[in-house]
Amino acid sequence: MVSCNSAVASCAKMRAWSIATLLLGTMGKCRVPLNASSFSSIIATIDGSRTRTSASEAGPWFTVLDILTTMQTSAILPDVVSCSSSIRVCDASGHWQKALTLFCDMDAPNAVSHSSCGETRWPLALHLLHRMSGQSILHTVISYGSCISSCQKSGQWLMSLRLLVEKIGRASCRE
Repeated sequence: MVSCNSAVASCAKMRAWSIATLLLGTMGKCRVPLNASSFSSIIATIDGSRTRTSASEAGPWFTVLDILTTMQTSAILPDVVSCSSSIRVCDASGHWQKALTLFCDMDAPNAVSHSSCGETRWPLALHLLHRMSGQSILHTVISYGSCISSCQKSGQWLMSLRLLVEKIGRASCRE
């Protein structure tokens, strides 16, 4: 299993997610025991090599959902890494509703998973950022940076500036 996980890690470096998914299938057929790390590595490989696809086109997002289903049928719980990566892939592929569903299904979302959801949808990113307070999750540079980036990509520069001022205000209150 260790050598198979290493091979998946090599695929990640080459951004070869399709080869990584073939390895997953081969591991299952050869009865190599799979663990959360095996699945997370493959999903992270897909996330790292993602290319924007249209919402109607099957691509990396569909593969990620298939892998999550395989994890469930194998009684392996997705960890924060696999969930956050899956959320990013779905969002980048235009399937933000599925990304939001994955986020809501998470057992213990953290600042990284919050910032993963809504990368390309600034209202969603803003909503989730403010929702973090209600869930007692600390706002981080990552969560603010992701939300600011989402606003910036959508031409919402005034909202980006407001978030930056808000983050600076929070940081100065802690000192």
